[in-house]
Amino acid sequence: MRGSVRPFRSWLRSSPHVLLKVSGGFSSGDKALCVAAARRLQAAGCRVSILCPKPFRDTLHRAGVHTPLLSLDVTDAFDGTATLDEVLEQFENLHRYEYHETLKSFEDVDVVAIAPGGRLLDGYKVTRHLLIPALAQKLGIPVVYLHQSVGPLTSPAHRDMVQQTLVRAALCVTRDDISFAFLRELGVPESRAFPARDLSFAETYPANSHSPTFDLGINLRIGFNGHTEPDVLKLFLKEYIRRKPDARLLAYTTSNPIPAPLADELRLLACTVEPDCVEYPDYVRAAGRCAVNLSDSFHGVIFSMMAGRPALALQPDFGSWKLHGTLVPGQPSMETLPGFVDAPSARDILDRALSLGENPGSVSEKQLRFVEYCRKRAEDGWQQAERAIHNA
Repeated sequence: MRGSVRPFRSWLRSSPHVLLKVSGGFSSGDKALCVAAARRLQAAGCRVSILCPKPFRDTLHRAGVHTPLLSLDVTDAFDGTATLDEVLEQFENLHRYEYHETLKSFEDVDVVAIAPGGRLLDGYKVTRHLLIPALAQKLGIPVVYLHQSVGPLTSPAHRDMVQQTLVRAALCVTRDDISFAFLRELGVPESRAFPARDLSFAETYPANSHSPTFDLGINLRIGFNGHTEPDVLKLFLKEYIRRKPDARLLAYTTSNPIPAPLADELRLLACTVEPDCVEYPDYVRAAGRCAVNLSDSFHGVIFSMMAGRPALALQPDFGSWKLHGTLVPGQPSMETLPGFVDAPSARDILDRALSLGENPGSVSEKQLRFVEYCRKRAEDGWQQAERAIHNA
């Protein structure tokens, strides 16, 4: 691969230049994490450039984050590759313009930071998400992974490539304990792995100071990485309304926009529908409008707990263990229900949602303790990351 030797690294600078690599699209959580990481890097004295999808730009502008923004328009999954060298060779040969633009974006960069999140698991295009860190490491640029969930990975090739990348990283901060154990299983040295919690726990967002407007909020993940069956969801809503005729219902999302045909059907079932993803900085305020929230969005659950509203957690994207792997000493792991996948699951969610609406107190207190513990662990992880970036 050409361009594999960096002629100069500006390690003498007191303010390292960090390229923050962001993945995602419309998700409220991904955007929240991008803003959190960018602001914290700037506060730590770093010069920051952000390599991000175009939908993030409005969010960053709204959040007052002013820094060079770059983009990489490569949708190739690099299928059929078995090694990182093959991935980088295909990138150079099949996407020459993007390859050379990426090399330009690395000029004068001291550290590549992979934004908090979780794309290294079955269901996502794992190889594509390794492209930037693998290229950076090939060029001798240190890589720091910020607050990640990693796994499960059943593909031997994906597992090997993830292992190669993470083992060579300057630091891997995880956001759940199962991911941390998985990193250790992959051979990431204990000195370069740190168990933390999702960085959003350590952020502060405007809260809703009023009483709930809605009895139930249904935070929906509709799309390629969701589990919700629309017919099962409608069955749930009909029965919920039958058992609680005066209920005020809100269907909203922090994952993917709700398709217009489904939004129309939900409105016919007496739901207020907000089809677009919640935007910065209204994450907690949006969840706070609902007395109880059901969510198959990881960050939807977090934002509900931060708002002091009890949340029923449904299985998030694919087989991710980021929810039930977020543990608190002295408390059982967070129960994660299958979601709106079949009629029995819908009936279980219905009974629990109605019960929680009648007796929210003990759950709310438990979840607030959960948030406080995770806030500290998230901050601890950030301190480790900041130190690694300055020492890389």
